[in-house]
Amino acid sequence: ARLACEAIQRALTYAGRKALQTFQLFHSIELHGWLTLHQLYALADSQQLLDLPVADPLSGGDTIKATYLQALLLGCCKPNQLSQGDMAALYRGLKDWSMLAVVAAPESGSGLFLVDLDSDQPPLYSSLFTETPGARFRYIDTAPLVEHLEKIKLNDGEHGISFDKDTHIPTNLLAHLIESLGSMSLRNFNRTNSDAPLRISIGLSSSHYHVAGERLFEQLLYGEDYIPPASERVPTNPFLLPQEKGDLWQQANPEEDYSRGGDTAEEEIVEEIEHRVELDGNTRSELLFDEDRQLPPQQRFPIYNVQLTNTSPGGYCIEWTAELPGDTRAGDIVSLKEEHNRDWVIAVIRWVSHVENTRTLIGLELLSPKAMPYGARIHQKTGGKGPPMRVLLLPEIKLVGQPHTLITPRAGFREHQKISLISTGEEYTIQLLRQVAATGSFAQFDFRYIRELGDILAEDKAGHMGSYDSLWSNI
Repeated sequence: ARLACEAIQRALTYAGRKALQTFQLFHSIELHGWLTLHQLYALADSQQLLDLPVADPLSGGDTIKATYLQALLLGCCKPNQLSQGDMAALYRGLKDWSMLAVVAAPESGSGLFLVDLDSDQPPLYSSLFTETPGARFRYIDTAPLVEHLEKIKLNDGEHGISFDKDTHIPTNLLAHLIESLGSMSLRNFNRTNSDAPLRISIGLSSSHYHVAGERLFEQLLYGEDYIPPASERVPTNPFLLPQEKGDLWQQANPEEDYSRGGDTAEEEIVEEIEHRVELDGNTRSELLFDEDRQLPPQQRFPIYNVQLTNTSPGGYCIEWTAELPGDTRAGDIVSLKEEHNRDWVIAVIRWVSHVENTRTLIGLELLSPKAMPYGARIHQKTGGKGPPMRVLLLPEIKLVGQPHTLITPRAGFREHQKISLISTGEEYTIQLLRQVAATGSFAQFDFRYIRELGDILAEDKAGHMGSYDSLWSNI
């Protein structure tokens, strides 16, 4: 029995990892892939091996049932809406949490999902079944698991969950997991087939540039006649480049020559700064979201022409083209413009799916029919303000009760911060309230405007002058 138990558990582990890799490629599970998982589970069920503990050095579940549910629940989490790293993190989390889900026969239980062990299908919503489930059907009750996840979110929601230094589930991913396993979601709008052309710009920086009327960030902040200071024009001025110093042999392996000799904390900080590794341009662009200034704007912020597949009031489905960047992923912010529209529409990539005949489809959810570009400076606790960063203000839509929100980079912004919104000739102070959405690429916040003392005094002064003017005209 032990040998059979280990063999089935190992087979389920490999089948589950193969399913994970298939999801990460945004493909559908191959033919007989789901059937293999179901049949291995059914075999263990018939031999009463489901709950026997199995020591697995391959990091699978502790039992056959846990390993089966680990793969099954990943398929219930809408993996085509997740990035590859998010899928890997969820799969790791489900290793610990899958046993909280309950598998029950039709006569003895119920659940959000229903699976046919003799089919080659993933779990489906049980409420969509019109016929009475047979003996080979199993309910998957995720309510105990969702309750556990909600407690985790309540206690550790601000920081997310870390399993090791490389595996972390942030709060937005935890919320996605709770939503996917906690309730049935159906399409809100009907789709209409379309083959119209669509222009698309991908990423917050690129969307910001086009929404701003093809103005660079500095021009938006400081005006059309802005000239970068010398420090920002280093790449074009060889006399401003830093000169190499020291022996070339010492540069071969600087770690061997580095020693912390400072006696004070201040000297240690100085030495640490002097020893800091400098990043190349490409790495700096990836980490600091700072595009290569040597390229013309048309190359830094490209526009791609794509073909629509279908549309709905809530979004678009487009077909991937060869010219789209290879790192496009679910959760990216995009700006869209139809053929006869004047304004850029703001949307988010909700899912990516590879289908037959090597076609790739991308689902876009509309966030706002219009946006206003700003630079945002975070108010520091010390009294200063941080450097400006690109943000998009999505205006209020009273017709559907949608309040104004702010689209920000994923890192650096959090609830209750005070922010200065800057554009040429104008500046507003706001406070971020609730984070209403987040992906790996951006965050979205409710906010409120804050009246500064100077604004109040200016209004009072204008009000008094207005009353004097009115009195003078009456005289």
